[in-house]
Amino acid sequence: MDTGPTGSGRHRGASADESPAGGHADDTYTVRAGDTLASVADSLDLDGGWHRLYDANKKAIGADPNHIFA
Repeated sequence: MDTGPTGSGRHRGASADESPAGGHADDTYTVRAGDTLASVADSLDLDGGWHRLYDANKKAIGADPNHIFA
C-alpha cells in the first residue's frame, strides 16, 4: 500500500508491526488482518487520514474502501 510521505507514526496497539516487510521502501505498509484504512492512516500519522490513503490506493483497493485485504 502506497502511503506517500508520512509523519512520525503511531501504533494502533501493542501488536502493531509497522516495520517494512520484505525490504519494501519506507513509504509502503503491509496490510494485516484487522487493519482498516483509518487504523493504517492513524498508525502512520498520515495527513488527510484514510481519505488520502484511499485516494492514493484506489486502484489496488477497489471501489469499496471498507474492504481491504491482508
